[in-house]
Amino acid sequence: MICDVRQHMLPTRDEAEFTEENDHNPQIRKICPECKGCGKRDIKGELPDGTRTWTLTLCKGCAGKGWVEGTQKFFENDSEAMPVKVSAMGYVQCPCCGWKFSIKDKHRWTGRRHIRCGQKIMLT
Repeated sequence: MICDVRQHMLPTRDEAEFTEENDHNPQIRKICPECKGCGKRDIKGELPDGTRTWTLTLCKGCAGKGWVEGTQKFFENDSEAMPVKVSAMGYVQCPCCGWKFSIKDKHRWTGRRHIRCGQKIMLT
């Protein structure tokens, strides 16, 4: 039971906090592999007349929670930090995935990692 209680205390992906202590890669509840964490599934169907339908239902794999039993790191990428020059406008290009983003955008940058791919970046 202790493990079960501890797991429920872990944050979900949306609640995760990036800190120096966790190397900007916190432990989180394991994301449901069926719905990828959204808690819902699109079910494709077809009516007798050939009309295609889409129905949004709760994910059976996680009962709509978005997470399943277990834990995982927020990012799979555990590569060493790479130096990247910041443009005059405050943008960088990620050396791992090539995406450009503003270091002011908290939805793209944790302060150490690029949120899209998890690459650690050393700003220069």
